[in-house]
Amino acid sequence: MTMRSDRSLEKTIQIIGVGLGAGAIVSGVVTQHIDKPFTPISFNNPPHPLVVSLFWSVLATLFFGALAWLWTARK
Repeated sequence: MTMRSDRSLEKTIQIIGVGLGAGAIVSGVVTQHIDKPFTPISFNNPPHPLVVSLFWSVLATLFFGALAWLWTARK
């Protein structure tokens, strides 16, 4: 039983690590271009780059986490 729970914990750590690592890389690349102040949210103004960076970071974290989960589930 202990061996099985150790493997499960190892897979969980791998999945979270891959997801967070990918999200951090995407966030680091996108945030290099943030140089304008916040403007009120409206349909006329595009979203602030910080919001876009957060969106892409979360999306990359979920995508690569799911990819890592699929990869570890195959083994």
